[in-house]
Amino acid sequence: AGAGRRAAGLADHPGHALTHPVRAAALLAAFAALAAGAAHAAEFRSLGDLFDRSVKRFADKTAYVCMGKAITYAELDAASARFGAFLQRDLGLPKGTRVALMMPNVLQYPIAMFGALRAGYTIVNVNPLYTARELEHQLKDSGAEMWLIFVVSTAMIGWLIVRMTRQIRERDAELAATREQALRDERVMAMGTLAAGAAHELGTPLGTMALLAGELANDPSLSDAVREDIALLRQQIGVCKQIITGLSRRAGAERLDNVESVPADRWLDSLRQHWHAARPQAGSRLIIASDGSAPSIAADPRLEQAILNLLNNAANATPRPLDIRLSWCSEYLSIDIRDHGPGFPSEILAAGGQSSFPAHERGSGVGLILTRTAIEQLGGRLTLFNPDDGGALARIELPRAKP
Repeated sequence: AGAGRRAAGLADHPGHALTHPVRAAALLAAFAALAAGAAHAAEFRSLGDLFDRSVKRFADKTAYVCMGKAITYAELDAASARFGAFLQRDLGLPKGTRVALMMPNVLQYPIAMFGALRAGYTIVNVNPLYTARELEHQLKDSGAEMWLIFVVSTAMIGWLIVRMTRQIRERDAELAATREQALRDERVMAMGTLAAGAAHELGTPLGTMALLAGELANDPSLSDAVREDIALLRQQIGVCKQIITGLSRRAGAERLDNVESVPADRWLDSLRQHWHAARPQAGSRLIIASDGSAPSIAADPRLEQAILNLLNNAANATPRPLDIRLSWCSEYLSIDIRDHGPGFPSEILAAGGQSSFPAHERGSGVGLILTRTAIEQLGGRLTLFNPDDGGALARIELPRAKP
């Protein structure tokens, strides 16, 4: 402030160089800024006091970002305090010790620097790229604690190597999973296209079969046993026509993102009755394992087909009735389909619907992969396992719809 007043007096003195108005104004502004900065700096007792106040003032704001990781001022405050306590209590360094920090540009550096400053130490920066001669000169000239340099730098380098190795492995695993998912989706889309074409082409032969079955049903010369068989045949033809009609309609007209939401218990029981119409010889029972009103579920055709695939697989494994169990919690809804047959073979448990199997006498070997893909597209998960008391269990877990 005194320098500012002296500068003002010089500016008013006749014949002085500061009588130039622009130069005088610039110099006065500079002195005023210095005076304001000195007054502001007087608010803090030390660098530690400045740090303490700043981290509390900006606690929720981001302090540093490095390698995709960010820390806030509050996190910097807590971590640096712990590091300073480590230097004081565990290492027993007295105040005023010169602490050399040899680190790359990582988030640990400001934590170590501010922690040492808050504990009353002097920071000596050491470049990790120093040659041996440069490092020796720096250490001798600064009088730093040499052993601390190598402890900190070795720990940081080791931590970086472990972290980078883990990230590389995680990235490689994610890339492999993404490639596998893309291949499965491509195959499913191809099968969907073929299914839509087959649905269109099967309409004519099914219509012919229905016409002939109707004429045979009206033949008075047939016995009652034959008439019963013809009635069953007509019923199965009707089911096939409903499946084909529904497939064609869904492939062409319906939008899968505008599906109806219905109570899960009512929807699952209706789907079970529909399945029994196609497989009247199979048996099942529906078990509601949770209390209260059932949550709503989106009646998505992909989910319907996935459950029908699991029901057919379970019915193929054993003639005994199936157990269909519905339960829910606050976050997800679970559907268990259990049979009492020999259980899943080891190769199916190992693959878990990630790949298809060779065609067999009861199917094409792709039902499980279609089921898993449909459930995952809806944000759910399919789990296959063999219970300890026998049989096989397929569990579908779906996120509950938000109200």
